[in-house]
Amino acid sequence: MLNFELRSLTECAPHEKQSIMDGVVKEIFEMAVIAKEQGIPALDECARKCKAPFLLQMGIFMVVDGTDPSILANVLSNLVVSSNKTGAELLMQMIIREGVLAIQAGHDPRLIKMMLEAYLGEEYIK
Repeated sequence: MLNFELRSLTECAPHEKQSIMDGVVKEIFEMAVIAKEQGIPALDECARKCKAPFLLQMGIFMVVDGTDPSILANVLSNLVVSSNKTGAELLMQMIIREGVLAIQAGHDPRLIKMMLEAYLGEEYIK
């Protein structure tokens, strides 16, 4: 079920959405490609080298470590909720959560990218 109250909490300007698109969505897509081509273990080095937000790095490390999907989802959700962020920062954290879980589930990188772009609005889906 959609939570329409969440919309007001994640409102942000178009330039903020574009920044999320050019930053974290692109980074998650690249990680998904690495996972597909080289396997999940290859993400360990990728997460260590990149300047990704803490939530993304931690999530990827948990994926590499083989954390149970339900535990990973709970940990990421708890971190998002406890951060008390709003606007673009909350939107970015929600996107990171979904991206990490999609990588762990083995979804195709293009599907992951589309799933994440949908958080930004149809004008960002390419």
